[in-house]
Amino acid sequence: MSTIKNIIKIIKRITGVNSISHTYWRAKGFLLLTVDETVQTLKSYCIKVVPESSVDLPDIQDENNPRNKIYKAYTFTSGEVYVWQLEFKDGFISKHGSVIVNKKVFCTDWDHRGFEHEFWKKDKRLPKHVKTVIPLLSHHQDMQVFYSLTGYYDFVLLVAAKLSRIKDAVGDDNIQDMYITYHSFGGRYEREYMELLGFNPDNYVDSRTYNFLAEKVIFGNTGTWKPNVNEILSLKRNIESRLNISDDTPSAGNRIYISRKGRRKIENEDELIELLKRFGFIIIEDRERSVVEQINIYRNASFIIGPHGASFANIIWCRPGTFLYELFPKSWTPDYFLYMAKVNNMQYAAYWDDTHKDISNDLFEALHQNIYVSIPKLQSSLESLLGKCPPLQVLE
Repeated sequence: MSTIKNIIKIIKRITGVNSISHTYWRAKGFLLLTVDETVQTLKSYCIKVVPESSVDLPDIQDENNPRNKIYKAYTFTSGEVYVWQLEFKDGFISKHGSVIVNKKVFCTDWDHRGFEHEFWKKDKRLPKHVKTVIPLLSHHQDMQVFYSLTGYYDFVLLVAAKLSRIKDAVGDDNIQDMYITYHSFGGRYEREYMELLGFNPDNYVDSRTYNFLAEKVIFGNTGTWKPNVNEILSLKRNIESRLNISDDTPSAGNRIYISRKGRRKIENEDELIELLKRFGFIIIEDRERSVVEQINIYRNASFIIGPHGASFANIIWCRPGTFLYELFPKSWTPDYFLYMAKVNNMQYAAYWDDTHKDISNDLFEALHQNIYVSIPKLQSSLESLLGKCPPLQVLE
């Protein structure tokens, strides 16, 4: 929770959200509801409740220095999440996806920064009349300011998983005719996930483009940054059934290394790759891939190692027993993927770089911090986990 609070604090500082009082919005005729007020107001319109879930997370020792603990054991609980359906009279969807009915602004995704962003600008969107619309997210994705906070992980676990929950609530009938809207993340994967879930990706419209005038609106809330277990399982079930994936499908049993080109990369990656190849690892270069390609890479892996990054959202496609080994910078060690690994009955280990200065008090700098890996220490760790690697062959 502290990570989420830090993120929200920085967002509010940058956007000036704190300077906009509820008195101001009441003067404008709007009532900004809290999360609890939103749930209460929409109680009679709820068509699905996903119960809370809890996961016991273990102590995780640092493979770089076993005397250190990267994580201490605790139980993480994710609360209930919902799907609501109502007639959309006297309602509209803001430029960044907020649902407003009778000037009540529902809080479905932690706060109202999406609704408040650039509120002073005149809404020049053209009207679009449809039967049913699904607003999926009420945040704006400003890539110049917030690119460190939005991306593949956020979309898959917070947005696509919500769409999967909505699919579970409404069934397959007529979902091809429903429209989807929110402020796009800018990734090709968005439309691919919509199609894999059985929706028509051509019915996606960026909320900044049109003002939807719909007969009916169907939407849900976001729980926590580590999503409800039932959300993860829903997404996994709905997509694997569409791709005819089952545990009976033979696995390639690949050992893979996930490389990163951008921020949070390995400073001595050439040395690391040389070591990993001796253990039989396949090097997965950082480039754009289709969602199905990513699913196949992770589905066919028996051991995955790489720097902490959004690509690890794909571990939901791994088979139980697959090993995830995360490489962390000094200042950024969130436990998202430990959580997901435990949900998916995977094994887990982590290496924490101790060569850099701790800058965890500056979130944006911490997110960009690179990683240096001690090759002898990592070799010793991998030998413990995988067995001795063959000696390096020196050519004469």
